[in-house]
Amino acid sequence: MATRLCQASCETPVVTYDVHIRTVDGFVQYPNAFSVGVKDGILMVQVGEDVDHSDNISFSPGYWCQYAVDPHSDDPLNLDFDDLDDVDDE
Repeated sequence: MATRLCQASCETPVVTYDVHIRTVDGFVQYPNAFSVGVKDGILMVQVGEDVDHSDNISFSPGYWCQYAVDPHSDDPLNLDFDDLDDVDDE
C-alpha cells in the first residue's frame, strides 16, 4: 500500500523549455515546449496543453536557420521581439 502512495506522489514534474526559432521568413517562439531536438536536419518541437495532449511540430532543414533553448536573454537570436511590442501598442 505504501508503494502505491509513493508512486502516485513521486511522479516527476514535466519540465518545459522556452524555444526560440529563426526561420527563413521570420521567427516563432514556443515558451512552454515539452521537448525539442534535431534529427536528420529536421527540427522537432513538442507543444500542447500537456504531454498527453500535445503535437510534434517539424521544421524542414531548409526552413529553420537557428534555434535557442532556454536562453539567458529575452531575444537571443536578435529577432526584434521589441518591435512586436511596438506594433501591439498602436
